[in-house]
Amino acid sequence: MNSSSFEIKTLEDAQLLTDAVGVINAYLEGWPYARRIDQALTDHWRTMLSFQPEHIWIAYHNGIAQAVLHGEVVPAQGILRIHLLAVRPGGMAAAIALLQHADETAQALKLNRLIGPHWATAMFYGGYVLGNEPYHPHFAVEATEAFVRAGFHITLFGVLMACDLSREVVLDETPTGYEIVAAPLREEFGAQPFGFLAFQHGVRAAHCYARWYPNLIGVAGGSVGQIGNVTTEEAHRGKGLARVMVQMCLQQLREWGAAEALIATRFCNAPALRAYERAGFERRHNINEWTKKI
Repeated sequence: MNSSSFEIKTLEDAQLLTDAVGVINAYLEGWPYARRIDQALTDHWRTMLSFQPEHIWIAYHNGIAQAVLHGEVVPAQGILRIHLLAVRPGGMAAAIALLQHADETAQALKLNRLIGPHWATAMFYGGYVLGNEPYHPHFAVEATEAFVRAGFHITLFGVLMACDLSREVVLDETPTGYEIVAAPLREEFGAQPFGFLAFQHGVRAAHCYARWYPNLIGVAGGSVGQIGNVTTEEAHRGKGLARVMVQMCLQQLREWGAAEALIATRFCNAPALRAYERAGFERRHNINEWTKKI
């Protein structure tokens, strides 16, 4: 089957939303940290400035939806983000057709590259819902093979780590000379954000943000929390600020009932990996990035 065998439609036609949701939910079924797409979530999409229904494409063959590509064009960065490529069993050719369509769209818009998945994907799907593609790439998965056949390059971007919250969280003392206070954060759809700020003599030294996803069920069977991002200003590194604030976030998540917490960091960031492992995190999944230059 070649790309001309498929009819590609956009989500601008509201009647096609049911088809798109059906393909996405079927694709995500059984993957870890996956949340089913429902009307509440798709209604939320319409409130987002980054929602571009004209760049969410569905590939049909003989009137049946075979694959969905959720894209977002960011002209200022010269990129087309691919938030999700969902494929029905046997739909690899449809997935390739969608990737080719995305490539043609990017060229027409004079963009520099296509990239997926992206951190902004969490804004649409909550937590780490990306199917299993970015975590366990292997050629038995049709969407992965579609990316390869369409000329995309895979890069090991980071690692997703998990912490079991069934155990008590040990809290270290706040480093001398620092004050840690709660961070004011805006509400988010489907999540309860919170975090902490560290100050020394009124000057901000570090921050640690987190989220609790009460409706996102993890592999442990309970709700999921997320730590990130965590940043310490250079002059204040090595004091243990990040460790203490991560511990505080883990304790808060545990009190709210989260069964596990996730954190992501770059694979090359050895100090962060060691610090999170000392805090009780274990490496769980690779996070990969698909890119194609134009």
